[in-house]
Amino acid sequence: MVKIAQYNRDEPKNKANYKQERVLELIEEGFRGLNIVRFMDDFYALPQNKGNFMYNRLMAGKYPRIFCNKTLVAIKEDIIENRR
Repeated sequence: MVKIAQYNRDEPKNKANYKQERVLELIEEGFRGLNIVRFMDDFYALPQNKGNFMYNRLMAGKYPRIFCNKTLVAIKEDIIENRR
């Protein structure tokens, strides 16, 4: 399982540890019923009631509804457009 960390705009002094510990970040909780996380170079939005994001679960197709995009703005636009 990947370690989850809260999104923080301030980088710590030790950037090497920051990179290792910040593999998965919770970016926003509860955006239209979805949690938005950043994993590696992508943003994912999944239903809040599905618990913590797990990449292996994503790859196995175990999330019934998920959004993925390269930027936070783009993923929010996708969510808004698809939830009208």
